[in-house]
Amino acid sequence: LNQVLAANPARTKPDTVYDQLIRNNLLNTIKQWLAQEQARPFFTVVAQEQRQTIKLAGYTLSYRLARIDELADTSQIVINYTSKAQCNKTAWLGDRPTAPQLPLYLVTATQQLSGIAYAQLNPRSMKFISLTANDTTINWQTQLDLWQQQQLALLTEFVMSNTSVEPKQSSTCYYCNLPSLCRINSLKNAAIPTK
Repeated sequence: LNQVLAANPARTKPDTVYDQLIRNNLLNTIKQWLAQEQARPFFTVVAQEQRQTIKLAGYTLSYRLARIDELADTSQIVINYTSKAQCNKTAWLGDRPTAPQLPLYLVTATQQLSGIAYAQLNPRSMKFISLTANDTTINWQTQLDLWQQQQLALLTEFVMSNTSVEPKQSSTCYYCNLPSLCRINSLKNAAIPTK
């Protein structure tokens, strides 16, 4: 850890109380995470920060896969790290997934992948959250087909500059910093019949 921090001096201020707190926090997080990794069944990390460039609906997309693990049965899963306190696999499911990033990686990867996972590194919750072909709560092939359709629809909306106001959850508006530019209230008011 000291070597990594020393190699990135712009990120830390040596010998300050704040720097020491950051180092201690990172060390604790790393130790807790390594305990999670050791508790897993056999796996091998086969790729880290792997660049992918793919064509989807005639458009070129480039991204990096944070990590790919090969499991004991030789299947591979893509893993993305997150420090979010609240995350679960339902964010990948439904008509409009709130977290389409990992499904995008899965359906466009150049290698055969059989699952997606968050590696949740949060002091209150350190765990893997995964959805794989072995999950009995879904039909895997049906889910892959749905994700493929959703990714194409999202890309088409983006390319076509779709600016429709359709927050998935009402709580989205609570966190918005641009209420004066938003049209959602004018749409709501237009939908209310007047006497």
